[in-house]
Amino acid sequence: MKSAVDFQTLVSKCLQAKQSLPESQRLLVALAGAPGSGKSTLSARLVDALNSKTDRQNFAVTVPMDGYHLDNVILKARGLMQVKGSPDTFDVIGFEDLLKRLRQAPSDGGYNPNDSASQYPVYYPIFDRSMDLSRVAAGCVDDQVEIVVLEGNYLLLKRSPWNTLSQYFHLTVMLDVPLDELERRLVQRWLDHGLEESKARLRALTNDIPNAKVVIEHSVSADLEFRSVRQ
Repeated sequence: MKSAVDFQTLVSKCLQAKQSLPESQRLLVALAGAPGSGKSTLSARLVDALNSKTDRQNFAVTVPMDGYHLDNVILKARGLMQVKGSPDTFDVIGFEDLLKRLRQAPSDGGYNPNDSASQYPVYYPIFDRSMDLSRVAAGCVDDQVEIVVLEGNYLLLKRSPWNTLSQYFHLTVMLDVPLDELERRLVQRWLDHGLEESKARLRALTNDIPNAKVVIEHSVSADLEFRSVRQ
């Protein structure tokens, strides 16, 4: 097992990876981890740190995978509503199309509406937890962004069709959190959503923890590991 890196090393590795690319090439960083591992918190912190190294706030941005949840109408029709959040409940091919566009170098002249559809800015969906659905084109990566931190559970999953995604990432990071700590966090998450103790534990143990085990047991080895401490 790789030794875990600290936060400052993670920031430095991202900057080094960007410097190793052609100037016009955007860096794509995959931040993967089980549900409850702290991906959103770490990605936001990482982007803030990267932006602090420059004189602008759009040097780096974070793009969550969650926007590619299948809609509840589709999940109900396929009998997948009870396992929402599992690998089979995402539009993986749509997410791969996003990665393809993000990997393309922005045109020197910025966005041109007469260019092909692969030009910038790149819009992407964002999952709205309050509405329990994805909002189309709610996020944007403009042509000034040089580092994109993509965060999601299954970015490094070995199984098809997820295993096609790794080729697009320049740097990969896996969050390392003990299973008992994940369980504690996931139960607390459902308690915070208003569920009573028994239902919160049931929800965590029957869906979230099985998904966590999939991530832990069936993801490819990342370039870096980051250990998430008890929250």
